[in-house]
Amino acid sequence: MLPRRLSLFLAALLVFGASDAFAVRHRAARHPGFSALDVPPADVFSYSEPSQIRVTHVSLDLTVDFAQRRLRGSATLDLNNFTGTRMLVLDTNNLAISRITRDGITATWSYGPSIGDGQPLRIDIEPSTREVTIEYTTSASAPGLNWNTEAQSYGRQRPYLYSLNEPNDARSWIPIQDTPTVRMTYDATLHVPADLLALMSAENNARATNDSGVYSFTMTRPIPAYLIAIAVARLEFREFDERTGVY
Repeated sequence: MLPRRLSLFLAALLVFGASDAFAVRHRAARHPGFSALDVPPADVFSYSEPSQIRVTHVSLDLTVDFAQRRLRGSATLDLNNFTGTRMLVLDTNNLAISRITRDGITATWSYGPSIGDGQPLRIDIEPSTREVTIEYTTSASAPGLNWNTEAQSYGRQRPYLYSLNEPNDARSWIPIQDTPTVRMTYDATLHVPADLLALMSAENNARATNDSGVYSFTMTRPIPAYLIAIAVARLEFREFDERTGVY
């Protein structure tokens, strides 16, 4: 048998433990309060203003020009203007813009001053504007695009284009809100030389070239701009099994 003093001590522990357990089960849940971390911090490397308006979808129609090392075409942006702002600010880097429309109507626009990460593109819109289309050409020195010559490519037969957007070079070939704060879906149509294959970080990647040199892609999951990727080259697909393969 336990000594009387130890028995009383253990009994007291059991009583207090049961009392505490009862209190825990019946204690009101404390809801988390508001924290400054609940609001994304301002991205000092982006000119865009996602707290005012956001791009939700991008439609690209681009022609790949290996001779000039440029992409030419258009980007159509779907907008969620939740504050009614009359200004859409996009990130760009040395894009030659020829025309901008808002819901099919010619829009006025201007470039803001550059501070080292490209230039802000300021487009005048209406609170009701839902779509903006920018027609443009990239620079031959766009940092987000890498143009390998034939001599730099395997087999030394055809050139090779591939993009590398990180950390903020998507703006050098797409006028866009180039910040991880903004996530968007996208679709694209690429026009490339007929003997080359085009790929993107999206669905509908072809496994062989076609005679037209036109390829279409769709990304249905919202992603940040830096994950939009392109590759155009003399590529071939090799299948491992019914689900996997490599280009």
